[in-house]
Amino acid sequence: MGLGLALKWYQRDWYLAQGITHVRWTYDPLRVANAALNIHRLGGQAQTYFPDYYGPMAGINKGVASDRLLVDWHLDTPRVAACAAGKQPLLACAALRLPVPADFGHMIEVDLPAAGAARLLLRTTMQAAFAGGLMVQDFDPAGPEYLLMQS
Repeated sequence: MGLGLALKWYQRDWYLAQGITHVRWTYDPLRVANAALNIHRLGGQAQTYFPDYYGPMAGINKGVASDRLLVDWHLDTPRVAACAAGKQPLLACAALRLPVPADFGHMIEVDLPAAGAARLLLRTTMQAAFAGGLMVQDFDPAGPEYLLMQS
């Protein structure tokens, strides 16, 4: 229904009216819907990866580490303004593309060891990329994959 997206755009307008131009939050980097929203549709960026941020969890993350990606949402940038106007073109080129499983939740249910391995692979690859000066600049939901560029 688009309520999450509508809420975020309302929040952006409110923050900007208060003079706030930078907002941060975390999300599970292996959840494609969240990556598509936070990075691609809202224009967020990321360069901080938190391994097992919450420790062991029940529910949808039971049995896998609770890694999180920190989103930096710079509300007054041209990219975010374009996203707010409904224009979300993918980056034309990326220094690094990091694929992720299309349905991590299903992977947890049917093959927990593979889910744990996917978590560890994304963690080590993303941390190395960040240490090398790359930043998540976009997310391609069709891949699905993260698109990283020099920060």
